[in-house]
Amino acid sequence: MLKRLIFVCALVSCLLAPAQAERVWPRETIRIVVSFPPGGAPDTLARVLAEDWQKTLNVPIVVENRPGHGGNIGADLVAKSAPDGYTLLIGTVGIHAINGALYEKLSYDPIADFTPISFLASTPNVLIVSKQLGVQSLKDLITLAKAKPDELTFGSSGTGTSIHMSGELFKEMAGVQIRHIPYKGRAQSLPDLVSGRISMLFDNLASALPLIKSNEVLALGVTTLKRSPSAPEIPTLNEQGLKGFEAISWFSLMGPAKLPRDTQMRINQLRGFASQSVKDGNTAALKEGAISAATGAAIGAAAGALYQGGSSTNVGTGAAIGMVGGAAVGAMGAASKESQAQTQYNTAYQQCMYTKGNQVPGFKPVGEFKKIQ
Repeated sequence: MLKRLIFVCALVSCLLAPAQAERVWPRETIRIVVSFPPGGAPDTLARVLAEDWQKTLNVPIVVENRPGHGGNIGADLVAKSAPDGYTLLIGTVGIHAINGALYEKLSYDPIADFTPISFLASTPNVLIVSKQLGVQSLKDLITLAKAKPDELTFGSSGTGTSIHMSGELFKEMAGVQIRHIPYKGRAQSLPDLVSGRISMLFDNLASALPLIKSNEVLALGVTTLKRSPSAPEIPTLNEQGLKGFEAISWFSLMGPAKLPRDTQMRINQLRGFASQSVKDGNTAALKEGAISAATGAAIGAAAGALYQGGSSTNVGTGAAIGMVGGAAVGAMGAASKESQAQTQYNTAYQQCMYTKGNQVPGFKPVGEFKKIQ
């Protein structure tokens, strides 16, 4: 009888072992990969997460900056990592929407190679210009750019980022020719902007506010349809004549594809601590309130609808990227099924802001855009 009892206990222990093993996350160092250099909004958000998690988890939390190629280097690293919850990515609209449409070939699939964990935050962009340029208003800038085609320059945090797309949208809507100068990250472009080596830059408002308030650069307009509560003195580009100009950057927390559901939910619940920290403003960049924090429930319909559509994802479910707060996203819900590449393209341009098109504000048909080879 005793031998039988021992055998049963041993058998039960063996059966429970796999389930118990799954529950021990985290048990080793967690990497949060940022696909851009230190100093920008993605890096700031990653460090907010790391700081909060360090208070609740008994493992090291490391923020690893892997910049380059419009965010593709860091994204590729995470896409090829083991789905164990120890390598995570600060996702961006560039990585998960724009790059799939912009580049002919990527080493990762922006949708299929990732597991969405949570939406983190969104922020408007703002047009800032060098004081060396000598302009005082948006009208002055457009007049100067038209008088000197291809002589003015705009910097960006890399090809395919929302900052880059904001500049391209500005060129189209203002009818000007301005040369694009890509950098590895926005922090690398700022000294050149202040010194006058580049003429202008679209930047995340949260990141740009310190430079604006210190009077090192001049802010000409924000990229939302209404003025930002964090900087109500800055007019919108929309109200200054570029009707319908809207560009919003968003950030999410992502893991590799096939991340176990329980690990996904565990990390999502942890992220709620960081959400409160963003609201409380425990970093200089976020304290200004320009980045709006999401609630901890973002793993649900918003993130899930975008990433669970597979290769036949349609524009309607793809447009569930509306978790980023872009206007008119819902209007795409009636669109018919299209290929994944088409969906990424349409979502990118809906979110990143081309205003020509017949279906919704911000939508530009695929045939009008030339991909980067």
